[in-house]
Amino acid sequence: MKKKQESMLTWRDGLNILAVVMVFVTLLLWHGLRPREKNVEYIVVPVVGVGHDIMPDMNGEYKLGGNPKGELDIVLDHLIEVENPGRDVDAVGDKHLTHKAYGILQIRKPYLDDVNKIAGTSYTIKDMKDPDKARWAAKVYLNHYGDKYEGKTGNVPTLEVYARIHNGGPNGWKKASTNDYVRKLNGALK
Repeated sequence: MKKKQESMLTWRDGLNILAVVMVFVTLLLWHGLRPREKNVEYIVVPVVGVGHDIMPDMNGEYKLGGNPKGELDIVLDHLIEVENPGRDVDAVGDKHLTHKAYGILQIRKPYLDDVNKIAGTSYTIKDMKDPDKARWAAKVYLNHYGDKYEGKTGNVPTLEVYARIHNGGPNGWKKASTNDYVRKLNGALK
């Protein structure tokens, strides 16, 4: 009589295989859904700690950031659609204000001053014409003030909250003056 052959895989092996497949599918979706920028390398950075990504500064050094869901790049893509749909790196906006807005994310000097203070950097407003530096600066700003929002409200920042902070400053999430900006954002998402 033949002995029944036992399975070579345990339930733990099955879970490990499932985890690898999930990571692979996530990476495929993430890379497949992101708009591609010319001459930009995308890297996958391991997550350290609970709910925080490691974020490289412009010198390539990795620092702990506060991007709980890893979705801030998607938020920035939506903000760029509102701020500068043509992605014109030389765009200058808010010409009627003392501090004009520059680059793909239309960053103004007070915003950049906060970024430099938070990150210990010394970027100039002209640096914001570089899309990579502008995205990095916005991530620093939105991570910092998104964490402050979460600390004050107990809520994880949404796309709308990030948009209001980007448009209206650290407390932009509670300013009525950011309502028009959110309407533009909602229109861009349709």
